[in-house]
Amino acid sequence: MQGKKNRFFILLRIYYILLCVHCRTEIMQELLNEMRKDNEAAACMNSEWLTLLKKQTEFMEASLNNDKEFLSIFKKIADKFC
Repeated sequence: MQGKKNRFFILLRIYYILLCVHCRTEIMQELLNEMRKDNEAAACMNSEWLTLLKKQTEFMEASLNNDKEFLSIFKKIADKFC
């Protein structure tokens, strides 16, 4: 009787350990899935951020070209009056 009782408790402990390992595995899987989602979101944000930086650079380039053209025209007008 004592041997059956000991085996029962040993099996119960093994079951508990396996259950804990299974729960940890599921939690780790959920964490990995969340990390993947976060990485995908970050990649999209980086892509959008780079697109905005590119547009800003193009805008600044166009603005600089406009300033240069304005200065050139203004200089020509000023030269006519001198």
